[in-house]
Amino acid sequence: MDRILSRDKTLFFLWISLCLLLIAANIFLILENFHVSGWDFSVYYTAVKTIEKGNNPYFANKLKGYSDKGFTFFPYPPLILIFFKAIISSCPHLDLKISYYIFWSLFLIAAFYVIKKIYSHSNVLLLVTLLLTGFVTTYWNYLTGNIGIIELFVFSLIFYWITRKRYYLAAIFIGLMGFVKILPIAFGSLFLFADTARGNRYKIFLLIPAIFILLHTISYALFPGISSTYFLILSGKIPGQYNPMNEGGLQCNPALFCLINDIACKLFISNRIIFLGMYGLFVSFVFLLFLYYALKKQRGFLEVFCVGVLSFLLIFPRLKPYSFTLALVPIYFLIKEWNLKDLIFPILLISAFPTLSLIINNIYPSILFEYAQSISLLIFYMFFIFYNKNLKMLQWI
Repeated sequence: MDRILSRDKTLFFLWISLCLLLIAANIFLILENFHVSGWDFSVYYTAVKTIEKGNNPYFANKLKGYSDKGFTFFPYPPLILIFFKAIISSCPHLDLKISYYIFWSLFLIAAFYVIKKIYSHSNVLLLVTLLLTGFVTTYWNYLTGNIGIIELFVFSLIFYWITRKRYYLAAIFIGLMGFVKILPIAFGSLFLFADTARGNRYKIFLLIPAIFILLHTISYALFPGISSTYFLILSGKIPGQYNPMNEGGLQCNPALFCLINDIACKLFISNRIIFLGMYGLFVSFVFLLFLYYALKKQRGFLEVFCVGVLSFLLIFPRLKPYSFTLALVPIYFLIKEWNLKDLIFPILLISAFPTLSLIINNIYPSILFEYAQSISLLIFYMFFIFYNKNLKMLQWI
């Protein structure tokens, strides 16, 4: 009995130490890079100032006129300029970086409280560790100034309404996320697995594109002169400007789509057919694993939705380093009931590996470190699908 108690205390100490070390390391990275951070937020600021001058923020030459950094690409629909203007105007006397650091921290805290409120008994240390260190994605949001942490907050509200079985409200927020960044629209298909009447599932599923279309209609009505340009830049139709469709992989876009492409190029000398075949097999593999999990009996919709979100993240062709915030909440709900012994491996995989990879990659660049976020997500996904809580996992601990 004494040996068992001693082992439990040791395990608890290791767990606490691991979480605190990872949290400290990620906060250090965020603060260490403060002086070079914020280029995405500078784009938002520049776009607001550009339209205030009566110019089109989707033209590179107009953006350059009001930016000392020469940013040339504003990727969001015109309606969101109202939101950015509100943030920028609320802190007129603060440095631009300090202001968004404050707002991002407030949204991060808000996301924490929304998730914690869902259940009376929350694994607080696990939640804090995931939000601050998971996939080192919070670091990327502070470094770039991207709105990924705001997406995290909205995503936490989606999960709040799902756990309350208010699926229509959850669908509205997904439509809102999809309006800003279109990829979350795919999550709407997961409501076809919702534990409600079949007719309601279809209505919820159709509500999401309806919200998407409605918001774009409002955006066009308020900003008719620049809305068409917004769609042109997304499709790369404006000559001489950045085209997101041509974006490469590695740390800039660590999606598994790009990793498979890089592997195919190295093995088969850029044979497009072979790459598409490899990617098609991978998508089929992920789809089958999802169905294997989702169609098993006694799966709650929350679990299915969580695994479905991770499935989409694995196959999306464009996934920025800050976009992995979308994986944090699903993973928390999937593992929050695990015992300490089984929690250590996911945290080492989800938090420690990407954090170390980020640090090491700056010294010794490697394809393994460049795609560390997606690789760790894929390994976790497979680990979770085949995880059996009745088995003695990780006996070496």
